Amino acid sequence: MCGRYSTPQQSEAERYFAVHLLRWQFERSYNVAPSQSVPVIRSAGGQREGVMMRWGLVPFFAKGVPPKYSTINARIETIETAASYRGPWQRAQRCIVPAAGFFEWHVDGSRYSAWPGFGIVRGARMAACSRAAPSSPCRPIR
Repeated sequence: MCGRYSTPQQSEAERYFAVHLLRWQFERSYNVAPSQSVPVIRSAGGQREGVMMRWGLVPFFAKGVPPKYSTINARIETIETAASYRGPWQRAQRCIVPAAGFFEWHVDGSRYSAWPGFGIVRGARMAACSRAAPSSPCRPIR
């Protein structure tokens, strides 16, 4: 997942992902940033549950304090071995982040000239990104 993305409309996400347990409420946002409360879909008792969670993993060893390094993106090459993600990965603590699109930075060769580009999945109404959930029990943000 990238550093910024756009959320879909709540009703569209509920239909598209067949969310049955509705424990979220959100407005469509076109500029979602790390550490914000974001809509996610997780499994609860065999059903899909929609909840709000903080974007960014706070590893168990951080004792509830967000680390100084970025934990918003896990690399597939190291997700099973990196200390931050290993526990949640092994315990299958995962969720889906519904997205209407995402932003990536484009650079024209100069380090001072960059602009955001908005991306969508061609032919799809919506995209989904997977995420490792916190190592502590997943609790929705109220």
